[in-house]
Amino acid sequence: MDFENAGNDSSQNQLSQQQQHHHHSQTNSNSALMLVRFLNCLGKAAVGIVYYVDCTVKDELFRRKEAKQSSATNKKSQQKPRKSAKKRTKRKTPDEDDENQSTSINDTTTTSSNQTFNTTTNQTIDDEQDDEMCQVFGGAEAEDPVDNEISLYIQSLCEKNSLLMQYKNILEQILLHPNDYREEALQLSATICLCKFMLLSVELCETHAKMLFDLLKNSTFESVRVAIMVLMNDFYLKYPLAFAAYSNDVYGCLRDRSDNVRLAALKTISNLILKEMVKPKGQISEIALCIIDKHPQIATLATSFFSELAKRQHGEALFNILPDIFSNLVGGGLDKERELNEEDFKCIMEFLFKYVSKEKQTESLSEKLCQRFHLADNNPRLWRDLAYIMSKLTYNERALKGLLDHYNYYADKLVEDAVYESFLMIVNNAKKLLGNKPDLKVVLDELSIRIDQARSSSGILVAVQQAQQKTKQQPKIPRAGGAKKGKQTAPSRSKTKAAQSDDDDDDGSKENSDDDENDFKQPTKKEAKIPTTTRSKRGAAVTARKKAAVVASDSDEDDD
Repeated sequence: MDFENAGNDSSQNQLSQQQQHHHHSQTNSNSALMLVRFLNCLGKAAVGIVYYVDCTVKDELFRRKEAKQSSATNKKSQQKPRKSAKKRTKRKTPDEDDENQSTSINDTTTTSSNQTFNTTTNQTIDDEQDDEMCQVFGGAEAEDPVDNEISLYIQSLCEKNSLLMQYKNILEQILLHPNDYREEALQLSATICLCKFMLLSVELCETHAKMLFDLLKNSTFESVRVAIMVLMNDFYLKYPLAFAAYSNDVYGCLRDRSDNVRLAALKTISNLILKEMVKPKGQISEIALCIIDKHPQIATLATSFFSELAKRQHGEALFNILPDIFSNLVGGGLDKERELNEEDFKCIMEFLFKYVSKEKQTESLSEKLCQRFHLADNNPRLWRDLAYIMSKLTYNERALKGLLDHYNYYADKLVEDAVYESFLMIVNNAKKLLGNKPDLKVVLDELSIRIDQARSSSGILVAVQQAQQKTKQQPKIPRAGGAKKGKQTAPSRSKTKAAQSDDDDDDGSKENSDDDENDFKQPTKKEAKIPTTTRSKRGAAVTARKKAAVVASDSDEDDD
């Protein structure tokens, strides 16, 4: 019996605990629901105040200001005819006055007129000086009284003891402790309420900006991140300078893991750029990456954005941001986490170059790309991307002459097959379009001859030597404090270069052939893996050496 009673007691205790837990969870859900409704009411009250201030109060203050100005102008217009009547009565003189009296009157009138002229000129000079001082340093009338009254009214609403600001601590408590308040609806309503509070004044917007962007980056709820991005339109419209320091975080939402967040971010950013609320800068490449997004709605929205941007300013709006896109996408290395393959890069460039058709645009772009070739390091992927961009341009006579003038900038890169094919495509397309002109035909023939010479044995050897010089002439980073005592300092690179002779350069290609071939081998388990940076720098020189050896062997066989 005791065992039965004990079993009954334990079962009853378990039932009571389950009931208490269910009751506790039910009360928590009910309290969270009540808090959500209360926060929604607070947010609507804040938006109502913003609408009341921007529409009703501001319109009323402007109406009063215009009424004062109109009454002042009416008073001035009524005072002018009275003064003119007095002057007319003073001018009346009797006809029977003596000559002495007339001369005295004339003297007095001339002196009085001179005095009045001097006083008026002095007053005008003083007024002009006062206006200049007010423009430079600001004056009592420089500030708009309407804005002053509105700012004072908003300050009274945003004080700590005001009705709305008493509940601001509740919002901060909910948003700063998401582990204690785990309901998604509660987090969403608190975020929206905070955003509506921030619309009241610039001070509130600036003080809570960091909290808002922390939520945008770290919130686990998709709906919270979407709501913040949608409300960014209102923030930039009302306070455009408050979020200037967080532009990278705004563009960073285009890389969000959620499709809905990326879509909301793209809609917001494209809307702000097209309305000229935000100037497109280096982050515009993030929108270009949306062209190849897996989500079809995001891809179509990105393409429509660039097509609309191409219509602005006669195509100059899109052309001005192309260098920023190239600098971030060329080479495939976006950042440490992301890489852009060549097929996606070509897809983006092929779409963007549909809107580049003016001759001045092609001339400036070809010149910039040639200079970029000259500054490029030993990265074959970078060479291929630059050459592909140049092949998408439609060249005129001036642009082709520029290619011939800047031949030395890209001559050593023609050892890469894709680069060589891209430049051949440029020459062939130019011959089809502009081959009838005799002057241009000479330029095209010379350019094609030089391109073919770069693929010969002598041209490849020159490319090898230039690649070796670039690898040797890397800038040396000086150590702070100099060399320590008791340690031997390494000889400088200039001394080692002076010690080397030309014969060593010729023999080095044969002696180090085995070492260069090891760069392209797959690393085994025992061998250490070579870093990608060193392989990219040495890859161009190795390919050039191999091609030089093949060409030399072919020439020897022909001689035999």
